[in-house]
Amino acid sequence: MTLVAGLLTLLIIGIIRGSPNSPLGRVLRLYLAEKPVKAASRIERHHFIWITLIGIGVLLLMALAAGKIALAFETDFLIAYSFDLSLYLDAVLVASAVAAASRLRTMMALTQSKIRQWRGAVALGVQRLPRRRDRARRRHGPARHANDDEGAFPATLAA
Repeated sequence: MTLVAGLLTLLIIGIIRGSPNSPLGRVLRLYLAEKPVKAASRIERHHFIWITLIGIGVLLLMALAAGKIALAFETDFLIAYSFDLSLYLDAVLVASAVAAASRLRTMMALTQSKIRQWRGAVALGVQRLPRRRDRARRRHGPARHANDDEGAFPATLAA
């Protein structure tokens, strides 16, 4: 039986590869390649989790089937538990994705504000606003000497 199945598989592969445009090649490619791939592409992550958990439950039942412990774990319970667990795992993944998006948004806002500050600093550097020490050196009125207490007015009266 195994030899017949192997030969049939080789024959189908030979038809699909050898004459892909023949009517038989198109039908075999459609039903044995394209439709299964299309169906498999609709499977999502939570389907894999659910199927894995059910498989673990079935293996556990098979391992415990020799004893009375298998009665404690019914298949309905395992299916419901695996479905609940897959929903929980999906909720955890969604929550972590939302948290990561929030952190990313915060980091983007901080980065944009820093870029704006740097652009503003560059623009101010090009215009060169007066500095504080330039303003401090400016004097209002005529210059006075340190030993001139009376100023210029008494000297002009004496002359």
